Amino acid sequence: MSERRDHNAFAKMLFPWVDEKLIDKVNKEIDLPSSYLGKSHRRERHDMKSAVILSMLEGGNPEVLLIANAHLLLDQNKNLQKVIKVLGRV
Repeated sequence: MSERRDHNAFAKMLFPWVDEKLIDKVNKEIDLPSSYLGKSHRRERHDMKSAVILSMLEGGNPEVLLIANAHLLLDQNKNLQKVIKVLGRV
């Protein structure tokens, strides 16, 4: 399971031109259901439809889609999660 700081670091590595506040905002919004669903929070807001809706709520900002896709990719790839955690310690 990745933490928000890992999601933020991954998105910043992929998209260095994107504002860090936007990156954090998107990752926080995607994982908001964890506050009431716990570990099963990925049932909500963890799909492309939700990413598009979030982008639309941000004025159609394509950067939101990039960040959301990075979030989904990191959640689905355990090996990538390990790499990001190691890089975050460097």
